[in-house]
Amino acid sequence: MTANNTENNPLQLDVELIRCLAKVDIDMHYKDNMSALEKEATKGLKITHIIFKNLPTTYSLFPPKATYDGTLKADEDYTNGITSAKYSDEGVNPVLRKSVYVPEYLRSTGAAEATKSTIEVHYAKHGIERKQAEVEIDHHDWNRTDDIYTPAITAALSTKSIVRNTSYSLSGTLEGWVQESITFNWEILPWTLVKSDKEFAAVIVNPNIDANQPNLNIQGDGGKELLWHSGGADGLKLKFNIEAPVGGVWRFTITNHNDFDLTGKMVNTGTAAISGIAGSGEVELTITPLKPWAGNIRTTELYLTINGVEVQIVPDLITRGVEPGPTNRFLIKQSN
Repeated sequence: MTANNTENNPLQLDVELIRCLAKVDIDMHYKDNMSALEKEATKGLKITHIIFKNLPTTYSLFPPKATYDGTLKADEDYTNGITSAKYSDEGVNPVLRKSVYVPEYLRSTGAAEATKSTIEVHYAKHGIERKQAEVEIDHHDWNRTDDIYTPAITAALSTKSIVRNTSYSLSGTLEGWVQESITFNWEILPWTLVKSDKEFAAVIVNPNIDANQPNLNIQGDGGKELLWHSGGADGLKLKFNIEAPVGGVWRFTITNHNDFDLTGKMVNTGTAAISGIAGSGEVELTITPLKPWAGNIRTTELYLTINGVEVQIVPDLITRGVEPGPTNRFLIKQSN
């Protein structure tokens, strides 16, 4: 890049960084708040292999103008880090947390299913390999509005592609030796470049939890358990004002998308949002159970990341200086 400028005249340039690779964050953990029976069923259940299938052997420095037609790699095993993870009969979190950087892989709409990229998660009980699960790497949608990089040739692409400058997230919850021992959640996030003039200040998050909502009971250590009775037609509402660091990128996430829905809006504009920029005002989240009450308590955790790092959002735990993470988050429970 070149630029012309005169002496003693400050020059400011904004340069957009588009990375050649994509990032896949993997987070495997035991289910939180398990019953005695669930703990017994989870004993000895371990992740043994994380295998990426059908990754391209090459990638281009600049965004390609055509789909990938090169060769694919043999299976790549990212087992490193699993064997050193700590396990116990009660389940220790996290089981595995790591980031894998993978080449861009743009597939055409007519590409064979056998060439799609997948992540195989192998697990065993008491050292005996029992089952494996396969998760597709899927971009889902080319018409996103949440600051995710979009290739110029989307009309020719299958969403089952790997897109550069994108952060994919695979989380798995180990919940017992049943037919579905691991519940997976797959997300596509912007791999955000934080500008150099961003404010490097302490995190300031102001939760605004209305304890008087009908159908809501607050309980547990520090009031982190939110018991939501299914009669609440509009869902549980929680407000947060992420004030600092100004310019920081925040995002709210729930851990159980099978049983709950998370939506949000900015209070000052009404714009839909579960992610945004710190200092932009208060956000109101709505967490709604997706299934009617059937006698079993369904749960999900809610957590917040700022610039990719989880921060504490439970008021009492903020005051006490408790670090965020599994078991130290808001736990929403659906009840009758």
